[in-house]
Amino acid sequence: MKEELFYPSNEEKMRLLQTLIEEEWPDRAIIFANTKHRCEEIWGHLAADGHRVGLLTGDVA
Repeated sequence: MKEELFYPSNEEKMRLLQTLIEEEWPDRAIIFANTKHRCEEIWGHLAADGHRVGLLTGDVA
């Protein structure tokens, strides 16, 4: 298991995520976000790029 910590600006976050995925090609990864909306944005972006992704949020109905 490999753990890294980055402090990108909001504008750089998606670009950094794409770069890490392209360079590292992890078999599996967990990506955390602060809001359900942001989780859905990330999920949609990765799915559109052809990655096999799932979405899990703490949304309680």
